[in-house]
Amino acid sequence: MPAIDLTQVDLKTLTPDQLDWRKFVLPADHPMRVIRIEKVVANIGVGQSGERLEKAAKVLEELTQQEPSYRLAKRSIKDWNIRRGEPIGVAVTLRRNKAVWFLLRALAAVDFTLREGSFDDWGGNVASG
Repeated sequence: MPAIDLTQVDLKTLTPDQLDWRKFVLPADHPMRVIRIEKVVANIGVGQSGERLEKAAKVLEELTQQEPSYRLAKRSIKDWNIRRGEPIGVAVTLRRNKAVWFLLRALAAVDFTLREGSFDDWGGNVASG
């Protein structure tokens, strides 16, 4: 049972302090089948360092209200002018109330719909690309 009635709440003004992450659980017939939200990882891969990466970091910080960490290139790709160890992306890991808060806001932006192709046969997320 959700902690709040989503039809009665303005998700734009909702804060993480107004949520109880433990109440966002999908019940199941067996305790090991209960679906919980452990964490949400939001990332932006820019592919290059510089001004575009700084803009991506600002956007991610504004969306999540948390400072992002920079992700480094694992290997050099000469054709793309990427050197190993160069920052090419930003990521934020959200847990507990902030994870549920961000997920509610992100899903509200797409009218709470997800594509079937976003999940594999076991319910996990499929990397797009």
